[in-house]
Amino acid sequence: MIVGVVFKLLEMRDRRDIQIVIALSYVLAMLGFIYTQTILATLHAIVCFILITGTMLSLYRDNARNTLRDNARLAVKLVLQSIPLTIALFILVPRISPLWSMPLLVSSSTNMGVSDEMTPGDITNLGRSGELAFRVSFGGEAPAHKDLYWRGLVLDFFDGRTWRRAGSTLQTYQMIQCFPSTFRGVPLLEPVAYDVILEPTQQSWVYALQLAETRTDGMVQDRNYSLITDKPITQRYR
Repeated sequence: MIVGVVFKLLEMRDRRDIQIVIALSYVLAMLGFIYTQTILATLHAIVCFILITGTMLSLYRDNARNTLRDNARLAVKLVLQSIPLTIALFILVPRISPLWSMPLLVSSSTNMGVSDEMTPGDITNLGRSGELAFRVSFGGEAPAHKDLYWRGLVLDFFDGRTWRRAGSTLQTYQMIQCFPSTFRGVPLLEPVAYDVILEPTQQSWVYALQLAETRTDGMVQDRNYSLITDKPITQRYR
């Protein structure tokens, strides 16, 4: 950003170029708060705002009062008058997270696993993550470790490079709602009751033990014995 402003200074030709440089200078002064928000940095920014505002005043004032002293006095007055308004806006206007901290795209390998498609190597990258995926509490004694196979999303279409899921989650959910699946077999062991608390995944499928049946509203079992929800999981989900 600094280099861009310097280049713009080198090519200034008319009044419009000066206006652009002044606007960019305001942005530059505010960018400093990304790195530090101390009192000293705030005072430094106020001084920068006064200098930039004084420059802007000298651009628009064409009378006899267009002097360095008069412009500096008026710039200080304008900046000081803006401080109460700034404090009021800071208190009253809702604040959102800065754009650089917002996820613009959902990664193909989230902290919960893979998305609706997976390319060889994604699981390797996921395996290096130590982030929490989900918590489980059993109603009784927990099954043996060899029985803790957690079924997630089944990818059943391969184009030679990437595994994908056949059909969309929403279409699958609506189809199952219209045509519920019949009983698929006789259980061989005693049922295991447990609760799963998932971290946000931005996906519409959940982790459960093999051949799980759910009592949660808005969740069904698809033809691959996976549990899917009627909408993506955007917050912690039980």
